[in-house]
Amino acid sequence: MIGLESASRAVSDHLAEHLPPRLQMLEDELGPCTPAGANPMPQLISWFALDAAQLPVEDWPWIMVVGRETPALTMVESIPEGDAYDVTYNVRAYAYVRGDGYEGTSSLRSRVTLGIREIALTKPTLGDTGARIDVPSLRESYSELDEIELLGTIAASYVDLRVIAREVVRTDIPPYGRARTIAVTVRRLPTPSPEGS
Repeated sequence: MIGLESASRAVSDHLAEHLPPRLQMLEDELGPCTPAGANPMPQLISWFALDAAQLPVEDWPWIMVVGRETPALTMVESIPEGDAYDVTYNVRAYAYVRGDGYEGTSSLRSRVTLGIREIALTKPTLGDTGARIDVPSLRESYSELDEIELLGTIAASYVDLRVIAREVVRTDIPPYGRARTIAVTVRRLPTPSPEGS
């Protein structure tokens, strides 16, 4: 089984591969994030497949994919290798962006979120894992914009995604055997010599 951790990594790897060219395509189609071109689409620098203990201050924008829950596990069939299940994982992709001013930052945040949405819609299969994004489950949410000294204007969004994977619980693994014969060697331990002798 891939588990919630691997589902998060699969989504993170999928976005890392497909999101940068998608964002470049959006910029080519829609123009820069501000009419004056002050905020061209930056490269996505930081990726996290799990919760990060400390978020980077200097490397923006960044994406963090977090597994949230496993709401469903349905047995599909028994095969020679084991039991096959359809497992559902709920993951959340957070996008954090930074810019100069509200307009450019808001536009950048919207572009990154739109890029994640379009990848989910057009490329729902997660690499060679066999897992896929359940497109109707997609939900987006947006934060308020905030001005932070030394950082500028920051904003965030998250996209909730449901990942469905066909997984097999192996039942053909042989059990550990029991020892039939245990060899024991008995001997006298050496007697420590008295101190000072």
